[in-house]
Amino acid sequence: MRTINQIYEQYQIMPQLATHMLRVAGVGKLITDSWEDRELAHKSVKACLLHDLGNIAKFDLQNPMMNINNLPYWQEVQKEVWNKYGREAHAATYAMLEELNLDEYVEYLKAEAKLYETENPSGLWQTTPRPAMVVLYADLRVIPSGVVGMEERISDLEKRYGQGRAEARWGEQLEEYMQTLISVNLREINEESVIPLFNELLTMTV
Repeated sequence: MRTINQIYEQYQIMPQLATHMLRVAGVGKLITDSWEDRELAHKSVKACLLHDLGNIAKFDLQNPMMNINNLPYWQEVQKEVWNKYGREAHAATYAMLEELNLDEYVEYLKAEAKLYETENPSGLWQTTPRPAMVVLYADLRVIPSGVVGMEERISDLEKRYGQGRAEARWGEQLEEYMQTLISVNLREINEESVIPLFNELLTMTV
């Protein structure tokens, strides 16, 4: 068993990326805290903590908006990831998880990716594994500056990618569906409620 923090250290996860996954997992934890099936709840949170492990493969590290310290070091890390896992972020993440013998989480993340690739995924929500649904929703609640409401997230997507961004069309429907699965008010989950969970999340084991 390894802690999430040990995995992040093993794969030299950038601080910005670690913070993103912790925010997503924080949303996921607040969603699943009320579930009676605790094993499924824990798997859902862990899927959030692992969902972007290989994302450095796709980063433009010279983009000033990334605000990277010690750029040469991270460029070397990126080259190592390219050489070992390739330049496609999803494939790199899956390979890392398989290396960790966490194949179950690969399946969750592939199911989540399938939803992203579907023009109207609402018909698949009920048959998609619950951890994949948690990752899908929680990830949509996070922008580079923190956890935001779904409306702000959709506005951010449209601003950055244009009106054609798929999530802008079904994000609010997804939130309505997720609300039927839990007792907490999804709209009350915010940056202030997620940040205090980081230390606990880093000590989770997989």
